[in-house]
Amino acid sequence: MWAPVLLRAAEDDFFRIYRKLESHQSGLGEAFSDALDTSLTLLSRHPHLERKHGDSIRRYVLHRFSLGIYYRVEKDRLMICRILDLRQSPRQTDRDLEGFS
Repeated sequence: MWAPVLLRAAEDDFFRIYRKLESHQSGLGEAFSDALDTSLTLLSRHPHLERKHGDSIRRYVLHRFSLGIYYRVEKDRLMICRILDLRQSPRQTDRDLEGFS
């Protein structure tokens, strides 16, 4: 099993998304947190489940929230780079992922 590691940018994304969802509906942020935890458990068991999005970044989709978990597989760790809104422009996504390849 690969140990998931949230990089600082992904942590910031998590808290921003959590607060936004909670402000829309009580409990929705917690549902997002649970979905993320479930996804990270799955990815830690099957890190190559998703194909590459670029050179080394992979993307796992949280369909319920229209979010992408962008991650890299390194030796025995799963580096979670960003958690991004999939409704933003592809150009913005590329900018948000700069420096993580």
